[in-house]
Amino acid sequence: MMTAIDHSPVTKIYKVGVQLHQVGTKMKGKPLGSGGIVHETEEAIKAEMAEAWRIMRDEERYGEFKKNIKDLRGVIDESCTSGKAKSAVDAIVAKYLS
Repeated sequence: MMTAIDHSPVTKIYKVGVQLHQVGTKMKGKPLGSGGIVHETEEAIKAEMAEAWRIMRDEERYGEFKKNIKDLRGVIDESCTSGKAKSAVDAIVAKYLS
């Protein structure tokens, strides 16, 4: 059974959260690229949530989350001031607000 492990880009690359697969994905019965199958049963959801809470309550992991959130904020701030996000906003302003 798939548990709450890091697989989305935000959780895998920046390690700032726990990816849930069993809760409301509408992928029941489908395999995950990372292994396992989505069951969306009460038992699977409870097991996944218990694993997620275990991960989030781990002091070392929580400290890692806090550090990585700060790092991610730096990436977002940089993108907003001079990266792709700024370019996208500038394009929208030029097209619709100028």
